[in-house]
Amino acid sequence: MLADTHLSADAAAQYEGIRTAAAAERTVQQLKGRGIEGTIINGDIAWMRGLPEDYAAAEALLGALADHGPLITLPGNHDNRANLCSAFSDPHMDHGAAKVMTVVDAGVVRLVCLDSLRPKEVVSGRLERPQLTWLADWLAAHADKPVVLFVHHPLDDAENGLLDAPELLDLAEGRPQVKAIFTAHDHVFSHRNENGLLVVTQPAVGFPFEPNVMHGWLEAEFTPRGVSLTPWSSSQGPQNVVRLTWSR
Repeated sequence: MLADTHLSADAAAQYEGIRTAAAAERTVQQLKGRGIEGTIINGDIAWMRGLPEDYAAAEALLGALADHGPLITLPGNHDNRANLCSAFSDPHMDHGAAKVMTVVDAGVVRLVCLDSLRPKEVVSGRLERPQLTWLADWLAAHADKPVVLFVHHPLDDAENGLLDAPELLDLAEGRPQVKAIFTAHDHVFSHRNENGLLVVTQPAVGFPFEPNVMHGWLEAEFTPRGVSLTPWSSSQGPQNVVRLTWSR
């Protein structure tokens, strides 16, 4: 699981001395030989404005991951939906709606990727009522195995996060098959339990906002009862495994 790669057509693009292209290259090297069955990139693939040339650079660095199962991207606030879908397209992705929703059956769980992108240059996110209605209908028809949701914007930031997070949480908490929500955007790895729902914030591949914070990616192994997460530091490799059990 990757997030916040912030890749640019300019390979020298950097934040506080960290080149995002170099961080992505190290991530791909770390992923080699891991036996991965698919990859999700949880938003902010592009550097700042979602330019076509940024996605061309991102596809050149990350596109080979599609050789190891589905490569699913969902937009973040620095992305451009049309340009993203033009560069990264997987048969699982539904391009027919104003928002891009993706469903992957991963064996013991189903993974549902949502689209919280608002108009460009807006930091905060929204799912909007049509997508929430679609999700409610989809969940009503798929209650036979655990479901994990992905959305770029965090659920606990009323200013710059997911503005309709209360509606998403109400919907998820009323559907016991929804076990977890993975978010990104904050560039730091964390996890918490919210009324029985596991909420995980993914680390950024590109760079951290704060010093001494790991930047990298998460290796996830799902089981019917939970998920084991191995944080991989871009510079230091694998960290201690975090084993989390579904609470409902």
